[in-house]
Amino acid sequence: MANTSHAPSRVLLGWSAATPRLREEAERRLAAARQRLPSLELCGHAACSQFEHYRSTCAEAMRGERADAFVVLSDDDDLWHSRRVESYAIALQRMSGTPEVSAVCCPVIAQPVRRGQRAVALQGEVDAMLSSGEAEVLSDCREYFCFCARLATVRQFFEQTCDAVVRSRYCDLRFANFCDGRVRPEAVTALVEPVAGCWMYFYSTRQFNGAEHKTLDPFDADERSAYASSEQAVVQLRTTSADEALSREFAARHQWLGAVDLGALATVVASLRMNAEVFAVQMRGAGWAWDERATSEAAQAVMCQLLNDCVEQVSDFSAAQLRSVREVLIPELAQEAAQIYT
Repeated sequence: MANTSHAPSRVLLGWSAATPRLREEAERRLAAARQRLPSLELCGHAACSQFEHYRSTCAEAMRGERADAFVVLSDDDDLWHSRRVESYAIALQRMSGTPEVSAVCCPVIAQPVRRGQRAVALQGEVDAMLSSGEAEVLSDCREYFCFCARLATVRQFFEQTCDAVVRSRYCDLRFANFCDGRVRPEAVTALVEPVAGCWMYFYSTRQFNGAEHKTLDPFDADERSAYASSEQAVVQLRTTSADEALSREFAARHQWLGAVDLGALATVVASLRMNAEVFAVQMRGAGWAWDERATSEAAQAVMCQLLNDCVEQVSDFSAAQLRSVREVLIPELAQEAAQIYT
C-alpha cells in the first residue's frame, strides 16, 4: 500500500489483539508502518468482527471526509496491486458529474489456483505465481472488496444493518449485495475496468471449488453437482453445543422416527443453520425486502424452500426422518434466522 501509484488520502485501520503480548508486537509493527505510510490512522478497538471494525472506521472517516468521498475496503491477509487505487481514481474521474452512482465495481481479482499455496507479501510474488500458473486472474468477481462505494453509501449500510448481521461472518455478502443494488433497487453501480496489467487485489483465500466451500448455494448448478453426497457437503462444518442440544430435543420430540444418529443429526442442524444464516444475511430470494417486511411469513417461506433444497444434498436419512426435518426442523431454523438477522 505504501508503494501505490495513487495514494489514498486516508488509510484507516481497525485492529485488535487477543493478548497483551500480541498487542505490544502489533503496536510496534504498526508504528513502523506509519513511517512508510503517513496517511495511516489506527483505530484500535476491543476484539470484534471484521465488519464491526469497518463500522468503527466508517464512523471515524465521517468526521473528516465529505459524504461523497469514495471508500475501498481490504481484508487483513490479502494484497493490493500498486495501481488498484489509481484504477478506481481514473474510473471515478471519468464519471464525474454522475452523483446517482453510489458505487463502482471492478470485478477483477487474482487468486491461487489451489488452496494451501505459499503465502505472498509482495506484488512481484503474485506476478510470479501468475506466470508459473500457481495463480489466476478472475474477471467476474463480486466480493465486497471489489466495490469502491461512496462514504455515504457505506454509512447507510451500517445504519440499516442490525448488530447481529454486522457481527456475522457473512456480513460481507450483504454488503456486496447492498453495493451491487441487489437489495436496493434505487442503487446505481457502475462496472469499471482496471488499468492495463493490474490485477487489482490478490485474494489469498481461493473462491468456491467443490467440497472446499462451506455452504451450499442451491441456485448454483455447479455447487449442486459438487455436493452430490452428504460426505462432501459437511466439509469444514463445525457442530456447536447449540446444534447438539437442538438435535437431542428434536429427536426426543419425534420418537416415532426410531433410532437416529444424533451425531449425524447435529451435522445436519449445523449445516442448515449455517445456510440459514447465509440466506438471511444476504436476504436471498423474492420474499426479502430491505425493510421490516424481511421478517414476514413470505420471507420465511422463501428461506424454508432454500433450506429444503439444501437438505436434499446434506441428508441421507430415511424418508420419514427427512419428512420430519422438512416439516418441523427447517421452519424452526428459518424463523430463528429471520428473527436474528433482520
